[in-house]
Amino acid sequence: MKRSGSAWFVSRIALCDFRLTWKDRSVIIWSLLMPLVFIFVFGQIKGGGSPSDVKATLTIENHDGGPVSKALIASLGRENLALAFEIPEGGAAVRSLVIPGDFSEKILSREKTRLVIRKDEGSNDEAGRTAEVAVARALIKTVSALLEIES
Repeated sequence: MKRSGSAWFVSRIALCDFRLTWKDRSVIIWSLLMPLVFIFVFGQIKGGGSPSDVKATLTIENHDGGPVSKALIASLGRENLALAFEIPEGGAAVRSLVIPGDFSEKILSREKTRLVIRKDEGSNDEAGRTAEVAVARALIKTVSALLEIES
């Protein structure tokens, strides 16, 4: 590298400034250590975690005893949910999945049907979203198992 070019002068100035800055020990603390402390403290305050860490309780109201509803419930059991089949004594279900009486019949005859997820007004929104995603995934797995590929 030539010693007469402007890039050389700029690099020399930057190197001198870098050396002067890092001679002061407080710069090391505020530049490296404190951001890590802030990350740890705010991570502990917020609680961290991902939606897959949330375990939602879902009460199943199965009005259909058919094979598709049983397969759906079995698939829900493999999701990140705590399933309940009875409403707790003296309480109400925070969120529940209502499977209608003609669910298996309509699915097998390729008719449109509706599942209802009921939530209490004051329930945890994150757990509610976790339950909704788990029901959608279980429903997709259950219905896709019924498909046949024709060639």
